[in-house]
Amino acid sequence: MPDQNFLSPTNFAFTVDRLPQASYFVQDVNIPGVSMGDVEQPSPFKTIYRPGDKLIYNELTMTVRADENMVSFIETYNWIVGLSFPDNFDQYANLLDSSNNNNIYSDATLIIKTNAKNPNITMVFKDLYPNNITDIQLSSQQMDIDYATFDITFRYNGYDIKV
Repeated sequence: MPDQNFLSPTNFAFTVDRLPQASYFVQDVNIPGVSMGDVEQPSPFKTIYRPGDKLIYNELTMTVRADENMVSFIETYNWIVGLSFPDNFDQYANLLDSSNNNNIYSDATLIIKTNAKNPNITMVFKDLYPNNITDIQLSSQQMDIDYATFDITFRYNGYDIKV
């Protein structure tokens, strides 16, 4: 008989090696879907579909609660600026660590926990990099404090699932 416990969407831990501050304030993260293309095989009667040869991974998005110094936003911003066309060498230098290893990519780990909060399934995302940071909305008209959040969208080159 299969396990009768359902997956709780609140029992997880997510870390991005290169974004330690953002990892601490993660509010939401998605488990990206994956699809496979098709190959069409013509025939005189109908098109026959065969499995393709490439996996297409959906984007990984995490929602982060911003701290008042915006450290997690700034560390992601600096990574994106360094990846694109920076204005100066200092911005590119943010991609280098103290041992001069190239840090264009990072790995990330999603640990899905059981209902008893024990680690259950580990997903390791390989060669991850940010390609988008959403706006942070500020408003002086809010009556209740609803702390600011922002989303970071990542591309990656695949993930492994360890049970």
